[in-house]
Amino acid sequence: MHQDPMIRKANRLPLRLSQTQLDVGKEVSVLKSSEELGWPNLNATLTTARSHQYEITHRALPLLWINMLFTALDASFVVDNQEEIRFIPAQGLSIVPPETPIGLRRGNDTHALHVFLKNEVVVEVAAELFDCDASKDLGINPAFGFEDSSIAALLGVLKQALYQPAEHSALRIEYLSRALAADVLQKYAGYPTRRRSGDTETSGRLQASQVRLISEYIQQNLSSEIRLNDLASLAGTGRTVFITRFRASFQQTPHQYITGARIRRAEELLAKSGLPISQIALACGFSGQPHFSMHFKRATGVTPLAYRQQSQ
Repeated sequence: MHQDPMIRKANRLPLRLSQTQLDVGKEVSVLKSSEELGWPNLNATLTTARSHQYEITHRALPLLWINMLFTALDASFVVDNQEEIRFIPAQGLSIVPPETPIGLRRGNDTHALHVFLKNEVVVEVAAELFDCDASKDLGINPAFGFEDSSIAALLGVLKQALYQPAEHSALRIEYLSRALAADVLQKYAGYPTRRRSGDTETSGRLQASQVRLISEYIQQNLSSEIRLNDLASLAGTGRTVFITRFRASFQQTPHQYITGARIRRAEELLAKSGLPISQIALACGFSGQPHFSMHFKRATGVTPLAYRQQSQ
């Protein structure tokens, strides 16, 4: 099923701070946010927050909220009208499931990293991990002040990525968002592990009709961004299953196949058209002429200009 282009475009817009539970007021000061980097699946924000003895309500939103403190905190949390007073040490983690309002009082100033994962990303990962529909309930309970080295490590990578150029971090964040969702779900959602023996969903190749549909889609969209999620949707599988079956069918990764298709289209345009190389780069889905030239020379051994001269 083809996704509506407007919905697909909306899904690629950055997740803004104003769309998260941190949109609360003067108590929280933002030091750095991924909003300016354009990450669509998650928002990562570094903050300082002043102490306050009055309760702040963080609204219920379709986001999985994970935070890590860099300074210890004395706080009280109110969930489902139940108050819990906790001391959270530095490096302590907290999780708030989607659609869960939280009341909070801070006993001291804090410095923290907050990460917000879109619910649809978490639900998609849950479907692949546990073969279940988690769209109504992820089965995660709020948790405050626990320690988890692997989640802390993933958050540390996200913190570093906040200070890197967007073009260097975009693909990595795509994978990190799912790795973080998988780690939280496997440890804190309480789903049974999917049995792998005889699991036809994760074995085999793409069907001939799927191969044809995907190949045609890639050829028709070489000038645009081609997302793994869209290809998996065309095949009617989850992302992880799609990658496994694609490699079995094409003997290469989707990224390698798409890059190869772009290079072949570029060779054709260089040989048979008079388009400037900068226009050919964009027509073949590269971000610009330097990006195109790097990939073209890596694939063919010559620059685009040299290839054009040899072809004439």
